[in-house]
Amino acid sequence: VAATSHAGLTAEATAEFTVDLTPPTVAPVRVDGICKANATLGCSWDGAADELSGITALEWAVGSEAGASDVLEFAPASAGRGGASRPAPAGLAADAVVYCSLRASNGAGLSVIAASAGAPRCGDSAPTCGAE
Repeated sequence: VAATSHAGLTAEATAEFTVDLTPPTVAPVRVDGICKANATLGCSWDGAADELSGITALEWAVGSEAGASDVLEFAPASAGRGGASRPAPAGLAADAVVYCSLRASNGAGLSVIAASAGAPRCGDSAPTCGAE
């Protein structure tokens, strides 16, 4: 860019930038388990990436359908491969099917949600955490 003032002085400036029109990519998301001993819902993921503008936010949720957050709202997630668990909400039906979702946002403000396949909550038949 070049600019000239009313006094005839000229200045030039250059800048480089990257235009990112693509959302991040997200690796598979899984329902890790529903543990009756401490009534938690857990999810795991293999990460997210964005080569152009980087990942600026990663969040996870649990919903009653793929991409939803009506069981557990979106909360910050660890970058890269990881997982998390939170207490299951009171009143979640024993036969409820839940889905884990991972929302990744990039530096251009674009986001994508990847979801697991549905898994039954199982109620009292769910394994105790750490049990074989």
